[in-house]
Amino acid sequence: MPLLQWIKQLTSRQADYTDLLNRVVSRSQPAIWSRVLPAIATMDPPQARGYIRARGILIIRRELEIAAPTSLGPSARHVVLARATEAVIKNMVLELASRRPDQQLAPPKAA
Repeated sequence: MPLLQWIKQLTSRQADYTDLLNRVVSRSQPAIWSRVLPAIATMDPPQARGYIRARGILIIRRELEIAAPTSLGPSARHVVLARATEAVIKNMVLELASRRPDQQLAPPKAA
């Protein structure tokens, strides 16, 4: 396989993984919000991260199975699952930190 063709194939695969990752994250977050609110309102960020991870992992796995039931090998599936989990946690902790203390907790509106 020529080098240029290999690079194009690799770049295309990365774009597919990024798209898959974004779909899994966007589909998972609303369901995870409904599971973790209002419990995380009084938690510090490390505790909230762990709670979100524990309560959200099954939802993220389910969404990954729906989005890519057979198209990923075990190694790629593991990487996408780990990155999606971290992205969901990061997004949710940042959203929680950006709220004022007097702001009522509710899941953010979908974009």
